[in-house]
Amino acid sequence: MLKNLKSYFLILFITILIWTVIDFFFGRNLLNSIKYANNHGTIHPNYHHTFLPKVNKILYWAGLEYNFCTDNHGFRNSCSAVKVREKNFDIVFIGDSVTEGVGLDYEDTIVGIINKNLKDKKIANLAASSYSTHIYNNKIKFLLENGYTFNEVFVLIDPSDIQDDTEIYKVSGNTVISKNRKISFYNFYIDKTKYLIKKTFPMTYEFLILFKKKFNFNKKNLNQIELNDKSNIKNLGNKGKNTLKIKLPKYEKEFKNIDLRRLAWTYDKNINYGEIPVKESIKMSINQMNQLYETLISKNISLSIVIYPLPPQLAFDKELSMQVKIWEKFCYLKCKQFINSFPYFFEKLNETSFLEVNNKYFIQNDVHFNKKGNQAIANLITKHFD
Repeated sequence: MLKNLKSYFLILFITILIWTVIDFFFGRNLLNSIKYANNHGTIHPNYHHTFLPKVNKILYWAGLEYNFCTDNHGFRNSCSAVKVREKNFDIVFIGDSVTEGVGLDYEDTIVGIINKNLKDKKIANLAASSYSTHIYNNKIKFLLENGYTFNEVFVLIDPSDIQDDTEIYKVSGNTVISKNRKISFYNFYIDKTKYLIKKTFPMTYEFLILFKKKFNFNKKNLNQIELNDKSNIKNLGNKGKNTLKIKLPKYEKEFKNIDLRRLAWTYDKNINYGEIPVKESIKMSINQMNQLYETLISKNISLSIVIYPLPPQLAFDKELSMQVKIWEKFCYLKCKQFINSFPYFFEKLNETSFLEVNNKYFIQNDVHFNKKGNQAIANLITKHFD
């Protein structure tokens, strides 16, 4: 009996050892080969979430298949580019999913197009989906404190940042965490451990996540779940429903799968996020950008801000939007450049119609720019380098 037990433990030990070796050396490549699997991101102990380094895979977004790659820093980059880069960059861009370029190959994104136009510059795309000013501020601070250098920072501020800053994130010391988490020293080390495990043993991490989801699911009383109750549907930004419950006789088809609430603060005075007026939400975002400005100016790094309208702004807002007023005022005496693309898209709107502009510049049934939309914004930014 004892002999059999020793044999079992030996087999178990050898199995775990083989699994660990395979995961350490080949885990990332094996996960990259899984088409459409969203395992390219990871929690980050300092700025909530980021991408894993050296990702090379095919992803899927709103009916579009596209290539997604990152360099050794976890920054999105061309899949044909050198994967190992130094920590010094001339220009860095940061924003949310629009700047990341979901649904498009890197070469067709805003940063990818600018990178092609400015071949003599070292450019990095620090953006990731669901980033907001809390993360822009903390991520750039973290990078500067850890040996990264750059001369210019372009922040592409999305209309959804106001809601994210109020309802999704909060700051604990130098760390951005989810709003619903308790602020504690303990949580920082939990996140750091998760981050290191996913970087080092990615397959093991994904297996543990699947096990946790299965375990949590089995714990639920399925009889109490109302499958048709919309309150059970997690709000996933543009994947959510029209939570405003407003009638859209002209654009019902275009906005039926878009969470208008996230973006409506620029044109609907009745919108609040969390338990505070939207004016206070705006102040929170401005405060984060002020902190970022102070960090950059202390290191002689220039700050520029880029803003753009999304389909709800074009359908229901005006050219001189709240988004324009807020960040133009902020940029006065602070920004090297304030690049406002609202006039460009509203000019197109006035020449044609909302439906034509939406079809020409945006991914259908989505709020993100398509190739032409990315090209238009990239051109506006590139002009400022001439």
